[in-house]
Amino acid sequence: MKDIRNQLFEESPKKSKRLTPRKKSFGYQVLGFGSGGAAPKEYFIQYLVVAGGGGSGFGQSGSYQAGGGAGGGYRTIASKTHPVFTLTDYPITVGAGGPIGPGVADTSGGAGGDSVFDTITSTGGGFGGVRSGGTGGSGGGGGGGGHPGGAGNTPPTSPPQGNNGGNGDPNHSPVGNTGGGGGGGSGGSGSNGSST
Repeated sequence: MKDIRNQLFEESPKKSKRLTPRKKSFGYQVLGFGSGGAAPKEYFIQYLVVAGGGGSGFGQSGSYQAGGGAGGGYRTIASKTHPVFTLTDYPITVGAGGPIGPGVADTSGGAGGDSVFDTITSTGGGFGGVRSGGTGGSGGGGGGGGHPGGAGNTPPTSPPQGNNGGNGDPNHSPVGNTGGGGGGGSGGSGSNGSST
C-alpha cells in the first residue's frame, strides 16, 4: 500500500504538466489566431481611423493673423461590414499632429499626418495659413486680410472625412485686428475670421 500511494503522488505532477498546453491553446483562440495548417477565417469589423490635426499658423504682432489648424480626417463605419482575416498582417499608421508656425516670422503651420488601417486612409488636417489655409481631411483656416480657408475632404471620401476651413477676415485695417479663419473639423466647417 505504501508503494502504491507513493506512485500515485509521483504521477500527479506529470498529469498537471500535461494541462499546460491547454492554456496556450485557449490564448490562441481568444486572440483569433489559427495554428498549424489552419485556413484563414474571415471576420467583419467596425473601424475608426482619425488622422493627425494640422498646425496653426503664426502672425507677427502688427501683421494679419494666421488661420487655425484643422482636424484630421475622420473615417468610421458603425456596421460590421469591413472584412479582415486571421493569419493576416494589416498595416496600421497613427498620424502625428502638424507643427505650428515657428513664431519667428509670418509663417503657416504644418499639415497633420495620415492615419492608415488596411485599405482605409484618413488624411491629415490642413495647416493654418498666413495666406490660404491648407487642404486635407479638414481644411485649415485662411489668414487675415481675406485669404480663403483650405478645402476639406481632400482627397474626397464617402461619407466625407472632414469640412472646409474658414476664411480670414476680409478687412485690411487695422492690420493687427484682422483675424484668421478657424480650421475645419469632422463636425463642421471652420468659422470665418473677424476683426474683433
